[in-house]
Amino acid sequence: MKGQLSAEMIILVVVILAIVAIVASSLISSAKQTSSSVGQATEKITGHLNYTCITDSDCSDFGSDYACKLGECTRE
Repeated sequence: MKGQLSAEMIILVVVILAIVAIVASSLISSAKQTSSSVGQATEKITGHLNYTCITDSDCSDFGSDYACKLGECTRE
């Protein structure tokens, strides 16, 4: 009887480990998608901040044809 009980416990452990592996794989996939979304949002925000200005001199890095209008560097 001990051998049979041990085999049942091994099967149970294997099933539990398989479930844990499936859940971990799903969480990793979800984390990758979230990371990608956060990265895109960050790029969008930082890109917008790069064009934010107060005076025309803030836009000089973009070239002489850029001016500050309504708080953003825009091409004249």
